[in-house]
Amino acid sequence: MNKVVAGAADAVADIRSGSTLTVGGFGLCGIPTVLIDALLARMGHRVHMVANGRLAVEAVRRGDYDLVLMDLQMPEMDGMEATQAIRALGDRFASLPIIAMTANAFDEDRQACLAAGMDDYVAKPIDVAQLAEAIARCTATVG
Repeated sequence: MNKVVAGAADAVADIRSGSTLTVGGFGLCGIPTVLIDALLARMGHRVHMVANGRLAVEAVRRGDYDLVLMDLQMPEMDGMEATQAIRALGDRFASLPIIAMTANAFDEDRQACLAAGMDDYVAKPIDVAQLAEAIARCTATVG
């Protein structure tokens, strides 16, 4: 594990939720997947990654996720489109917590994410405490 990953993982040693979540990490461009894996594992969660929006929608349709971390900039289908497609699946997908993870850090970007059907928003570079707080807010009744 490189020093950046080890340092980030150490930073979440005390940020564990009360339950284990299955998390879909979709298109997290610019964030090494090993970092997200390490952070979520230290929080007590399992993660499944896919590289683009089309695969994200298919993974959600086939999977049993408690939470989705969705990048906005993905090939084939961006995060906004993927979120809308997931919401359009109806049933349990209409309320599946989706957290945007993006370098677009302006308030209008946050508002666009919420308008597209996302439940929360974390700006990159990732602040571990903010990510943990967003997960806790979005999953207060999950697990």
